[in-house]
Amino acid sequence: MLANPSSVQPLLVRHHIVQALRDHLNKTQFVEVTTPLLTAGAGGAVARPFETEATELEGQKLNLRIAPELWLKRLIVGGMSRIYEIGPAFRNEGVDATHNPEFTICEFYEACATLDSLMTKTELLLREIKQRIDEARATASSGPGSPGSPRLKDLPEVKLDLQSPFKRLEFLPALESAMPTPLPNLSTPSAHENLLSLFAAQNLDIPSNPTLPRLLDALAAHYLEPLCVQPTFITHHPAALSPLSKHFRCPTTGQTIAARAELFIHGREFANMYEEENSPFAQRSKFLEQLRYRAVDGEGDGQKDVDESYLEALEWGMPPTGGWGCGVDRLVMLFSGRERMSEVLAFGSLRNVVGLGRGRSRRSLEELAGTVKQLSRYVGFSEDDPRAEQDESVRHGEWQASGIDAAPPEVLRDAALENDEQSLQNTPPNALANDAEANMLLSTFKTRYGRWIGIEESDDETWNMRTARHPLLFTACCLVATRHSSQYVPHSEADRLFFQAKDELSASLLQTQQPLASFQAVLILSLWSTTAGQQPLSLDSWLITGYALQHSLASAVFQSLNKRTAKEQIAALSVRNHLCLSHLHACISTRRTAVVTSSDIELSRQLLNSGSSSKFETCKVAELALYWILYEHRINGTLHGRSALHHWKLKWARLFDQSRHQFLLMSYSFGQLLMCEQVLGSKSVAVHKSLLEEMLRHSSSIMQLAIDTTDARTKHLTDHVYHIIAFAAVTALRLMSRYRKNLQASTDIGQMETLVSKTVEWLDSIEPVSNAGRTMSDVIKATQRKLGSRISSSTQMSPPALLMDSTKLAVPDLFAANTAEFDWDAIHHATELKDGSILIFDNGVYRHHESFPYSRIIQVDRATKQIVWQYHEKNPMTFFTPFMGGAQRLANGNTLITEAANGRIFEVTMEGETVWEYVVDDFATYGGLDAKELEGMFDYPANATFRAYKYTPERGSLAVRIFGCGRRAKDGSNGASEALNGRGQV
Repeated sequence: MLANPSSVQPLLVRHHIVQALRDHLNKTQFVEVTTPLLTAGAGGAVARPFETEATELEGQKLNLRIAPELWLKRLIVGGMSRIYEIGPAFRNEGVDATHNPEFTICEFYEACATLDSLMTKTELLLREIKQRIDEARATASSGPGSPGSPRLKDLPEVKLDLQSPFKRLEFLPALESAMPTPLPNLSTPSAHENLLSLFAAQNLDIPSNPTLPRLLDALAAHYLEPLCVQPTFITHHPAALSPLSKHFRCPTTGQTIAARAELFIHGREFANMYEEENSPFAQRSKFLEQLRYRAVDGEGDGQKDVDESYLEALEWGMPPTGGWGCGVDRLVMLFSGRERMSEVLAFGSLRNVVGLGRGRSRRSLEELAGTVKQLSRYVGFSEDDPRAEQDESVRHGEWQASGIDAAPPEVLRDAALENDEQSLQNTPPNALANDAEANMLLSTFKTRYGRWIGIEESDDETWNMRTARHPLLFTACCLVATRHSSQYVPHSEADRLFFQAKDELSASLLQTQQPLASFQAVLILSLWSTTAGQQPLSLDSWLITGYALQHSLASAVFQSLNKRTAKEQIAALSVRNHLCLSHLHACISTRRTAVVTSSDIELSRQLLNSGSSSKFETCKVAELALYWILYEHRINGTLHGRSALHHWKLKWARLFDQSRHQFLLMSYSFGQLLMCEQVLGSKSVAVHKSLLEEMLRHSSSIMQLAIDTTDARTKHLTDHVYHIIAFAAVTALRLMSRYRKNLQASTDIGQMETLVSKTVEWLDSIEPVSNAGRTMSDVIKATQRKLGSRISSSTQMSPPALLMDSTKLAVPDLFAANTAEFDWDAIHHATELKDGSILIFDNGVYRHHESFPYSRIIQVDRATKQIVWQYHEKNPMTFFTPFMGGAQRLANGNTLITEAANGRIFEVTMEGETVWEYVVDDFATYGGLDAKELEGMFDYPANATFRAYKYTPERGSLAVRIFGCGRRAKDGSNGASEALNGRGQV
């Protein structure tokens, strides 16, 4: 502290944070208590405890507590409805930037609190803490300390958006939307094995001792936590991650989830909150499950590790309770702007504490020498010639992590914290044959694609290995240039670049401070995501641009533009605009939620106001505004979308008089086509011939524009342009197949089929073979074969290995649009009726265009593929089962329906009137089903019913045969158990 007075600042911040916590809790009638540190057991969290002994209790092993949770909840049982504790906790685990075995924790518990009220209180607490620290920064005194202590006014201001409500991500839906494959049912015995297979398929690192909770934690750390830059709640975790919280069945996913939320900021966890489990029986089951996981880790040894005294306390009765916990040290890191926990502890981490008094060892000197060596590379000095300063790091806006105006201690800190050796190299690793080839590819990239990343073709600066030093940017540029090269390039060489790009991208996304070059590289890979890996979804554009945009919120590249040169400002604004555009392309194509906001769209015009924007940049700002309209009116269901498109075209009319405006016209027609598709997909709107004709007109316009405006730049278009063209062709084919009779009188179907064939021929003619146009051609051909449409004999099919089904596209939802097929995500019990129509139980999981899921019964005409009858409740939320179910058309014309999840069987008329209903009792009553077989599958599994049939037995009375969901049926069939023959008079 004498040598570095600023080290006192985190201690002052800690003082204000603890006082703010106490003040808030005290004024809301909480009582501060103290609970034991030394205990016979270490419950309250899944962690390895410290073990010790007491001389007074010979032979008795004791633990330092890992959390005060179970003690505090005992006090809730005792009648204290609002309590809290701020004190130490101990976990015998690793030491790193955000963990220390000894830390300070704040926990409070409140009877009758809900998860929503806990999240609201968290938002209020953070605002009060920030307000208190801001007030301390503004006053002459910063709190207790010596006269020489630095005031908090010198503390860097922390920029956080703390306005309520904070962003919320629901764990399983958010995870599944970010992953290329869905999660397995986590309640089944095979869940662990299925998750391991998923890790292997996606080439993810498997954690050590991969229990189910650890695998789920690893998925969250990989896909979800990096999205949480601004304060974000991750809610409703899988049950396996939360053994002390209440569990319930999620109506959307069908998975068992916990009433739990975690607060993340800058990708780090700061607070944890539960609706606490208060059933002693359920808690015992969860403790035992927790012990099974701990046994895999080599912790715990069976039944004796269950806290029997806590379970006994629960038996006296604990009211519904909300619990909240937060690491105080991480809050200090956040509000003092420190990156390592050791910087906010008075005597540093455990390593520092243990090492005090030892003096400076040889190892410490070696570590210091290593840090100086890293720093030398970091600031751009050559190890061979220290006098030769290499200053290219600030060219093209590639700024250092701590900023060009950073204080020396910050530069030292960033250099010492840098663990990625690859990112420190001045020359990136080269997967190409020689440097000359690499320089040629980089020069080619600058000429053909440079303007996408803020580099104009007219720029005289050479673009080579020396200027493109960032490893990921170098690899991305060479990869795209290689894939589009007209010269012969071996596939193996391009593939090596692709896999190298994936590895470097993974490493880059984990770094908090990124140079502009990193954002440029992500943009390149997102724009040519299909081309890069030569197969759809080889790179998820939505995911990587989402990460990049979240990183940009904390990046000096975009937050300190006024300190940059005009050229650097334009480059940064251009790259961020194009990232937003690429992200919205992916959001609309895959129907996912965007991280882009309306504020980003407004900020995009800042580039136009600079007076230095090119025609290309102006068109991209206009296109970004167009795609924001499509996102708002398609994803969020806002009305008057087509009117908004019309106003957009009027506003940007001047651009349609310029050269190469065809891409704006394509995007406009694409938007109109999507709006029409949304109208056509609405089951409440009758199909009008004029709507079909308009859709064909827009499809034709897109295809004809593409063919008529072919030039030397065509093969260098982004993948999204080819997606639009292919979608237009696929939509036309589907419309002609499904509504042929409606269109024959007014539309030249033959001419339209010819145009589709010409489009296929045109796509096949684009060189080289690795161009995304070839991939899209195969998609159109696959659709033609599926729909029975004929293709021109002159068009040669691609080799079988390149043919694919359209559902595997990088834009799957666009190519599975409602223009051709029903939008089902889960159906059961399809039965052919006497008139040839099909009766289907539509579970309704993830149904598009609906704000919440509900189930229904539909009858589909086989010939027209139209829904001719359907049943759903007037209040749809009262009829929903995400799994199983059945529908039987009876002889009297009524329909017998099985709502599987709730064991409800009822009969309805064709008018939707319920004339008979029966709710199945607990199957255990009949002895026909072992309840253990259903454990973990449902919240209330005892009466979950697979399917019911009404039949007339031999003696003439009417009966219902009901099948449960577990064991082999008595007649030997799989998947159901006959549990009872319930009789009900109709």
